[in-house]
Amino acid sequence: MVRFEDVAPVLPVADIDASLAFYQETLGFSIDFEQGNPVNHVALRRDAAFIHLRREPVCHVAVTFYVDDILKLSAQLEARRVPMVEPPSKQDYGMTMFSIQDPDGHLLRFREYLVEDEPPC
Repeated sequence: MVRFEDVAPVLPVADIDASLAFYQETLGFSIDFEQGNPVNHVALRRDAAFIHLRREPVCHVAVTFYVDDILKLSAQLEARRVPMVEPPSKQDYGMTMFSIQDPDGHLLRFREYLVEDEPPC
């Protein structure tokens, strides 16, 4: 069987510079590569997570990031005055989660498995 090793969502953005500033300064991503002159596509990375930003008409999507310390990340974002769409809360499906929005209105969900639960295979 073929093993899927990773996924990198591509988010449509209206203003690539504003989106880059948000993902770099607010969420701590760094640029992996850029395309175009002027730049119209950027790949970003933070640890094992990848996300692509592409200048094109915006349709709203949701992206979920799995992290290892959700309360610490939440506190860091609150210190940067990032509004919470959904504050951190334990879910009945074995995770703690919260949500924010990026400058284009994409919903960014952050989740952490509760200690007593193992991630699904």
